[in-house]
Amino acid sequence: MAAKPTYEELEARVKALESALAASRRQDNTVIRQLSEDFKQLADRSQDAVYQYDIESRTFSFFNKQFLSLYAIEENGAKILSPGSVFQRIHPDDREKARAARAASLNSPNPIGEIEYRLLQDDGSVRVMHDRWTVVRDPSGTPMAVRGSSATIPGAGKPRWSLNCRFVTP
Repeated sequence: MAAKPTYEELEARVKALESALAASRRQDNTVIRQLSEDFKQLADRSQDAVYQYDIESRTFSFFNKQFLSLYAIEENGAKILSPGSVFQRIHPDDREKARAARAASLNSPNPIGEIEYRLLQDDGSVRVMHDRWTVVRDPSGTPMAVRGSSATIPGAGKPRWSLNCRFVTP
């Protein structure tokens, strides 16, 4: 029969296991930080505006450079990004439609929502956007966040010209 370990031996085993666990957690944290940085770089390279909106704090907990450039407003030389700045950028005739679409997705069992709207630019131009999002819920079903992306619809809102050509042969 094997001898029972002494208190000192058990204490040494516990310390060794705690040390191994701490090293594993450090390695996990390094991997998580690297993946987070990789994702941020990928999102910043996207032509789409990518965001995550935290419902409880009413703040954008994540956004890429494109989202900031499209939806922030400038006040006193600083870029301000808030739910208000986003709705200021949406064309006044489309704001209620956008609010209703967002509210419908928060109150629906379907977590996905989408809408097209006109976005006002600083130079006075308008672009047409397609915004698609997913509502993230806690285990009880309460909405916690909205994750989504907005993409410019190329050529939308611009006049469409057609040429009527006919070839005449002599």
